[in-house]
Amino acid sequence: MLCCNSSGDLYTFPAASHQAYAASSDVAFLCHGRLGHPSLAVFTHLQHLVRCNKSLTSICHACQLGKHVHLPFSSSSSYTLAPFELLHYDVWTSPVSSVSGNSYYLVILDDYTHYCWTFPLKRKSDVHQHLVQFCAFART
Repeated sequence: MLCCNSSGDLYTFPAASHQAYAASSDVAFLCHGRLGHPSLAVFTHLQHLVRCNKSLTSICHACQLGKHVHLPFSSSSSYTLAPFELLHYDVWTSPVSSVSGNSYYLVILDDYTHYCWTFPLKRKSDVHQHLVQFCAFART
C-alpha cells in the first residue's frame, strides 16, 4: 500500500520504491477516477506508482462525457428594432418538483434586449395563462 503525508490540500507521492497494487480492471478504473481521470498516456506514465494486473484499455464514462462537444448555434437571421418585437419561449420540465410543488418552468427571452423571464409552473396547462399575462405586461 502507498502511504503519504498531505501537504496542504494535496497528497504528495513519495519515491518510486513505494507502489500500490491493484488486482483487476475495476480497481484500475477506481484508481483512474481517484487520480482525477488522467488520460491513458498519463495513467500509463504513473505505472511506477499504481500497478494493475489489467491495463486501462477503455475510456471511462465520465471521460467520454467530458470530451463531448456541443455543435455551435446556427447564425440567426432575425433582426429586431425594439423590445418585445420578437420573443423566444420554452417550457422546461424539471425532473424534481420544487419545494413549492412546481414541476415546469416557462422561460421567455426578448430577442432585442436579451432579457430573460422565468416563471415556475405547477401544471403545463398554466403556460397559456402566463403567456397572456406576459403579453399584457409587455403592452404596458
